[in-house]
Amino acid sequence: MVDVFVYGTLRRGETAHHLLAKGTWVGEALTDAAFTLVDLGAWPGLLAGGRTRVVGEVFRINPGLLPALDAYEDCPEDYVRQTIPVTLKESGARIEALTYLLRPALAAEKSPIASGDWRTR
Repeated sequence: MVDVFVYGTLRRGETAHHLLAKGTWVGEALTDAAFTLVDLGAWPGLLAGGRTRVVGEVFRINPGLLPALDAYEDCPEDYVRQTIPVTLKESGARIEALTYLLRPALAAEKSPIASGDWRTR
């Protein structure tokens, strides 16, 4: 099983959450204050570098679901799958989770989301 950190349309209640329907909810989580979240309109993009703690959710999935997530995220063309440390909000536990980082060239002139939470943009 693999933990995946999602911060936009894959979160519960969002348009693409059905792709994680076979996954197990682990909990709400925060990244370290080392990222920038940008508003791409219908979805966000997470960039390495910055000073924002990004809000998201962690799901435990079968690695067999990764090709479908890669296709949804247009990985590796637009997004790159990478493992990052996150902190689970409820327990404070630190875990490693896969996430999708936006290629920096695609974020040019996009507005950062200062709150780090795509839902409160």
